[in-house]
Amino acid sequence: MHLLRLHKLLCTALMAYAVWGAQALDDKTLIKLTDHGSTRLAEMERELEEVDKEQKEYANELKRGINEENRRCNAFKSAIRDLAPKVRKSGKIDLKDDKGRTLLMLVAGLGNDTATEMVLRDSPDLMAMDKDGRVAMDYEQMGGGTAVGNILKDRWNNAFTANNADEIQALLDCGANADWPVNGEPPLGLAIYTGNDTLFNILTMHGAHAGNRMSDGTTLVEMAVKFNNANALDYLLGALSETEIIFSDGIPVFRHLMSEDKADCLSAWIDQALSQKKMQTEDGTSYFCLVIRLADTACAIKVATNHLKLLSEEDAEGNLPLHEAARRGDAALYRELVKLGAEVEQKNSRGETVLMHAALSGDADTLAAVLENISPELLNATDKDGHTAHYYAKLAKDPSATEALNAAGLQPQKKN
Repeated sequence: MHLLRLHKLLCTALMAYAVWGAQALDDKTLIKLTDHGSTRLAEMERELEEVDKEQKEYANELKRGINEENRRCNAFKSAIRDLAPKVRKSGKIDLKDDKGRTLLMLVAGLGNDTATEMVLRDSPDLMAMDKDGRVAMDYEQMGGGTAVGNILKDRWNNAFTANNADEIQALLDCGANADWPVNGEPPLGLAIYTGNDTLFNILTMHGAHAGNRMSDGTTLVEMAVKFNNANALDYLLGALSETEIIFSDGIPVFRHLMSEDKADCLSAWIDQALSQKKMQTEDGTSYFCLVIRLADTACAIKVATNHLKLLSEEDAEGNLPLHEAARRGDAALYRELVKLGAEVEQKNSRGETVLMHAALSGDADTLAAVLENISPELLNATDKDGHTAHYYAKLAKDPSATEALNAAGLQPQKKN
């Protein structure tokens, strides 16, 4: 350890130019500010002292790391000795060396927060980049300091308070972390809460994590649904590679999207379910058929309009969305799906037609809508058990349906 102590003494002399400010600094002050190579180096040295003698391999690895860190620190100190006089002479704090490094970068890279803070007093450009595109924050992470990060975090909180997307973008370019919490809340959650899609997109482009939660445990997916943010929901479901997310109330996200005001979110959910090839429940029910079965009429129509290809989507029983519209007894939805190109003639796996489902619905308007353009083949079609639509009208205990079918020309069969 004598060599390590000697190393620390040498650091004092080599770092004399590391601190540069508007005020004059005597040599004693400089020595106090630069009495070690880097915070990380000191941590590694302490760890080496504590390592068990039997862990020789780890000890050797740690020594190699210390030697490498020493070489890095020495290179930075040499660069500081060359750059500091030029900075002092020119009066330009952001003057760069031949590798594009500023004095702030080099001092921050040694992890001496006191020295870094003194350089920061002259308001250097935190966005300045070296030739490899690294900023001062990147150098500080090498040295293990916190001074630059603390300044960025203060500005980060202020920018979110002002909902200033441009300032947040600038801070991210300076090396801010897109997941830095603001008053204990994840930035993505705040972007959803404020409805700032520009800010949301900026954060996601800089790697903000989709799996973060609000301080009360609410997931970001729940936030997107709660505040009806389709853009956020689409991104989060894709980033998480999951659509069948259960909310805190025990209900899947899909079931929270059945109202007209959630139609855009529902469309986003379906887009992600399609891309992830998860368009059926475990029992084989088509999610799109469930939309037709459960959603508000306006919501179902809007989603169908946005996903015309799904009008031919079958579930495990061969039911199409049009079957579901007829079975639910929604004449307006049925007519709209037909206008959009839904197949009227197709039967499900039990041989049931949309007419049979309409007769079973007990809704006269839906039955009338189906009968408007019915073909003779469909009118007189039977299921696999030989039943016509009359049988389904009787199951519904709806005499008016039977009368309508008779008026349309359907004759009862003995099987019925």
